[in-house]
Amino acid sequence: MTEEERECQALAEEARAWVASPEGKKALLDALKATNEEIKALKKAREVDPKELDKPMTL
Repeated sequence: MTEEERECQALAEEARAWVASPEGKKALLDALKATNEEIKALKKAREVDPKELDKPMTL
């Protein structure tokens, strides 16, 4: 195994340990919650009021 592979392996182990820790789990849940809120906001922003389709539009 090369030095670079060992470094990658060590980084992966560190990340795995962090994800399994209470701090990592909380951070991931917070990120998931924020992501879901952003998805909802984007979906709402893409909604088109059908009444707007009847209005004349200029370019």
